[in-house]
Amino acid sequence: MREPTNNDRAKHAERALIAFQEAKKEVIEMTEDEVVDLIADLLHFANIHLKTLYGTNPIDLLSSAKMHFELETMKAIKRKVK
Repeated sequence: MREPTNNDRAKHAERALIAFQEAKKEVIEMTEDEVVDLIADLLHFANIHLKTLYGTNPIDLLSSAKMHFELETMKAIKRKVK
């Protein structure tokens, strides 16, 4: 199985954002506010469920996600340069 591209990842996130807004019975909007709201709710989920089960700090998850984003972006840039 091939590694997903950043476009693939963005499409996965778009589907998650749409499902999130549908679950809240809201009009589907692709805005910064909606993305921030989804991220914040994911941190609430991590704080309630993952912290209890594994002692996970949601802010550490945010740092890890940022690092993943940066590495995946760098990989894509390097592939284009080759």
